[in-house]
Amino acid sequence: MWIIIAYKPNELNILKNSIKNILKKNINYYIPKIKYKKLTINGIKEVQKNILQSYLICNHDRFIDQNFLQILSYAKGVKYILNNSQFNQKDIINFINNCKNNEDKDGFLKQSFFEMCKTNKLKFMSGPFSEMIFEIIENNNKKIRLLKNNLNITVSKNQGNPLYSYI
Repeated sequence: MWIIIAYKPNELNILKNSIKNILKKNINYYIPKIKYKKLTINGIKEVQKNILQSYLICNHDRFIDQNFLQILSYAKGVKYILNNSQFNQKDIINFINNCKNNEDKDGFLKQSFFEMCKTNKLKFMSGPFSEMIFEIIENNNKKIRLLKNNLNITVSKNQGNPLYSYI
């Protein structure tokens, strides 16, 4: 059974070790990540980020036992375990499959993952407009036209352009 664990900031490895010590067996983890380049004072820095922030998706046969989950909730690094995972297995598996279908050869999510949920706003995660939110004027297969105040820009959907997400 798949569960989702909220973990304390910067304690992912501590949490994984705690779970391993409790289970004494291998456990399957899934952490969807992105990789992008960010402009800093010292130049361009490559950044890797967990898109679920401080949540970890894991799978093990013993997770079906609610008493075991109660014990696991006290493991070092755990903030809490999301309730009712047993009722959301289909959604969790669909999410994981969607992510895996949109990963590159290194296991990082491609831009195609973020294009699945279309809205009328877009936020750049890298490039000169990093962290800025734009309104989408036009969105077709090759380009996206954006507007912010009086600034009108067009972004090609080709590989290698700044990473963005729909919000």
